[in-house]
Amino acid sequence: TVFERLPQPVLASARWAPITIYVWALILSWLYYPIGPAGHSLSSGVVVTIFCFFAASYILTSPSTTKAVGGYHVSVNREGELFFTRGEAFLQKKSQSILKFCKETVREILANDDSKKIFYFLCVNLLFCGVEFFYGFINGSLGLISDGFHMLFDCTALVMGLVAAVMARSTASRQFSFGYGRVEILSGFINALFLIVIALMILLEAVQRLLNPPEVDTDKLMIVAVLGLCVNLFGMYALHGGHDHHHHGHSHGGHSHGGHDHHGHSHGNANMEGVFLHVLADTLGSVFVIISTLLIQFFGWQWVDPLCSLILSFLILGSVWPLLKGSASVLLQCVPNELSHEVEHSIEDVLNIEGVISYSQLHTWQLKSENNILSIHLQITDEANDQNVRQKAIEIFKTAGIQHITVQVEKERFFRKIQNLVPMFRIP
Repeated sequence: TVFERLPQPVLASARWAPITIYVWALILSWLYYPIGPAGHSLSSGVVVTIFCFFAASYILTSPSTTKAVGGYHVSVNREGELFFTRGEAFLQKKSQSILKFCKETVREILANDDSKKIFYFLCVNLLFCGVEFFYGFINGSLGLISDGFHMLFDCTALVMGLVAAVMARSTASRQFSFGYGRVEILSGFINALFLIVIALMILLEAVQRLLNPPEVDTDKLMIVAVLGLCVNLFGMYALHGGHDHHHHGHSHGGHSHGGHDHHGHSHGNANMEGVFLHVLADTLGSVFVIISTLLIQFFGWQWVDPLCSLILSFLILGSVWPLLKGSASVLLQCVPNELSHEVEHSIEDVLNIEGVISYSQLHTWQLKSENNILSIHLQITDEANDQNVRQKAIEIFKTAGIQHITVQVEKERFFRKIQNLVPMFRIP
């Protein structure tokens, strides 16, 4: 099959899902807008953008290493050495149908709450998108078709979030020793960037329309807005549990401030938060369309539509900025403020352990939400039991919410000797 040539089924989904959406969007736009004097033509910018989307989808999902030569275990000799067959010619290739691959993929998606919620909402979104295209083409409604393309664009964000949710559960490998958990952070960062760009585009368009308000046809806007609002409200209800599951003091930056979690500095799932903000932006858009449509119909205020768009752009920017800042900080291995305070208090407790003189080489960072890493060197007296000191330090840091802890213990005579050999070496 096509997917057997790729190293991982997840990469196949990540590659072909967005490409399929781009191709269908291009075909439908081509069919609806015929090329001619009275129609539209593909600009060079659109062609370049489509090419860049295809290239990015292919490059980002291509394997970075060559395929390893595998084999099957055959026997063991008297010395205990293992024998394997070598080369593709000796391997029994297993054929896997596309139907079986789809079943296994869906089963893996439904095994996790986050990916299951995204998958259900993606199915509803695609169904509603197909209905809008169908009735739009039959009735010749530009509003329905335009909203269908908008929903189709939102599906790309859902697909990216779904792939990230599945990949984040993949086991660690030799090249990714910590696993693929940071894919969630990367997905949240990309979704935040998309929303920032969308908000800026809405802002510029709203300013232009405020200066010169156009005539707005409100005949079919209300139907489209109400239907879109119903779908997005379902999405908010479905995704809200995964959005705030990890923390209570809610903030759109992925950090809970003043919450009541276990360690006092829990962080939400950046991937789910990015998807949730996409749905939230669409929900607010539908609400503002309904408000502006009613005001235009009853009072004839054409300037209300760009004003609502202007308010919407500021709301999107305000809600997305914390997610963009928080996910970028995690990707840059910046220590979160809450974690930094907890570590400072823990260091004081560690220094109070009997035999501990000082510490050095303290490094703390966050791998993903609720997964913190710390490494530290402890200088102790020659009489102190290094294993006891190490175990007590690990217990203190675990209480502070650190999951991966590396403690290197150095005896006093060791680092004093290093100081004599290297005058520039200093212990705080």
